Amino acid sequence: GYTQYLTRVQGMPKETVNEIKSISDDFIWAKEGEKKANTIAVSTLQDQRDNGGLKLLDIEARNEAIDAVKIEVYNREPDKRPPWCRIADRQLAKAAVKSFKNIGEEYLINPFQQKWRVNLSSRDLPDGLRRMMKTAYKYKTKIATTNLTQHLKRRMPIWYHVGLKAKLVSNQGDMWGKCHRESHRIRYV
Repeated sequence: GYTQYLTRVQGMPKETVNEIKSISDDFIWAKEGEKKANTIAVSTLQDQRDNGGLKLLDIEARNEAIDAVKIEVYNREPDKRPPWCRIADRQLAKAAVKSFKNIGEEYLINPFQQKWRVNLSSRDLPDGLRRMMKTAYKYKTKIATTNLTQHLKRRMPIWYHVGLKAKLVSNQGDMWGKCHRESHRIRYV
């Protein structure tokens, strides 16, 4: 409900998650703030009623699901992406791991369409994008399509291309790559 909306828009700080878990724990066990061990595991209480649980809210899983939806929205086709995705592209590129910045931030287009990583401890990275990328890395999120059109194939970034074989020698930062980026402004396949 309301907390889902606020979490989607503003995110939920770790302190708030812990407070909600504490309040829920106190309510279920009528502890009134006392430090007691639970007789039934929280994971059991979060299970379905058919399995002996109470369907108790797993706030952390729900917040991860919200971040997973953000990842899906962020990876939509270019003409179906909301405006915040373009801003996120630049912020993620700015927070890229230093070794990937050798081609220039403007060529770091999308970490899911390219093989570059975001530095999660970067000060420039907003908390919402940090949580989104943390969730993406946790679940090893990759782009997978069943019907890739020619238009979408041509919109794939050429630098740090996701299909690049690891054994090939990288030409991203050499003279050839620099010439293609600076003189010819090549960005896409």
